[in-house]
Amino acid sequence: GSCYPGSTGLSCESCYPGSTGLSCGSCYPGSTGLSCGSCYPGSTGLSCGSCYPVGPQA
Repeated sequence: GSCYPGSTGLSCESCYPGSTGLSCGSCYPGSTGLSCGSCYPGSTGLSCGSCYPVGPQA
């Protein structure tokens, strides 16, 4: 799933089932890469948390 700019930073659009449970799509803007927070139930279905940097500096 792609990310979109939000009031609190980049967020993920949707969740998908993964081998370890529901996972969020990757976020790609950012030189060190970005990952998405966990999924949570929302009024319009499952939503993802905000994105956070990952990599050697994380």
